[in-house]
Parts: sequence; structure tokens; C-alpha cells
Amino acid sequence: MRAWNELLANKNDHEVVKQRLAEIRAINRRGAELQKHNIDVLRQNYGAEPLDTTPQSSVAPAVGAGRGTQAAPSLPRISTDEEFDALPSGAEFFDPDGVKRRKP
Repeated sequence: MRAWNELLANKNDHEVVKQRLAEIRAINRRGAELQKHNIDVLRQNYGAEPLDTTPQSSVAPAVGAGRGTQAAPSLPRISTDEEFDALPSGAEFFDPDGVKRRKP
């Protein structure tokens, strides 16, 4: 809540907005990880395998969708060394923190 309040109070300060949005993204990512953990614990208690949430974690954001005449290609979110190694040199991707990067 504090990050949202500071973001709204300083909406004309681009650096503060960037910092607060990064904090909000981190909080949301942590909440999603905790929820996945809770689901996996429940499934384990009933003898089920962990739930594969890969399709849900790679969904493109809804904000900004539909701008312009052509949709921009979505970039992969890379979270393991194997995924990184599979990328061709020069490919753009999002790191685990959501930062856009280019493979050398």
C-alpha cells in the first residue's frame, strides 16, 4: 500500500514512479510465488504432483495490449540457465526480475 501511495503522490517524478513500480512488481511476484507454494503443499498433502504453472507465468500483460496497429512480439521470460543457453545470440528476453535484456 505504501508503494502505491508514494507512486500516486509523486506521479510527476519519473524516477520515483519507476522505483515504486519495480517494488510493486516484486511484491506481486512474491505473492504469486507464495500462492504457488501453498497450492503445491496442499497437492503434496493429498499425494498429487506439483502443479505446472508455466503457462500462467508466461502470459503477456494486459496493460498496453492493443496499442498501435500491430502487436509487438512477446519476449520470453528466462529463469533458468537452460532456457538462457537455448536462446540464440542477440535474442531479447526478460530476466527473472522482469528486466528486458539481450543475449550477447
